[in-house]
Amino acid sequence: MAVYRAGQIVVAQVLGLIERGDLGFTNTGQRLFGRIKLPGFPTEQFCNDLIAFLMAGRAAEEIMMEKPSVFGASPDTSDLAIATSVAQQLEIKSGLGEIGLVDLDRLNLREGLPPSVIGSVRRRIESAMARASGLLLDNEVEMVRIVDGIVGPRSSFTMSAGRSIH
Repeated sequence: MAVYRAGQIVVAQVLGLIERGDLGFTNTGQRLFGRIKLPGFPTEQFCNDLIAFLMAGRAAEEIMMEKPSVFGASPDTSDLAIATSVAQQLEIKSGLGEIGLVDLDRLNLREGLPPSVIGSVRRRIESAMARASGLLLDNEVEMVRIVDGIVGPRSSFTMSAGRSIH
């Protein structure tokens, strides 16, 4: 969990969602605490940044441990559930999705969401996760510093990209 939360903290710092030290987590890593800077009116960019932050934990686990855990999934309040909800709202309600200026929520879709919308939500989340991965690789020393501060220093982490961090 330390890797997961460290990834989120680094991405939040890089994207300007927090000031350094404004976000932390409990000693078990279960819960984040602190404040994310919320704009008066969220923009598409802010929402995409928020999704990247939410997916950064999984991205960090893939980078540092090669296999992600299911920590960020499952309950309705999980990071994946919240990221999916934000992406879905952008796609079906805001007019900012791939389908364009339409509020699909008003169309009374009895069959559920069209597969194209589900695909749009998935692509938005995958894009945010790829962005988070890139930010973490660019800031891997900071991520390792945060992990070391939680679990104690390690001699090195081998990144899945084949690099070793000392």
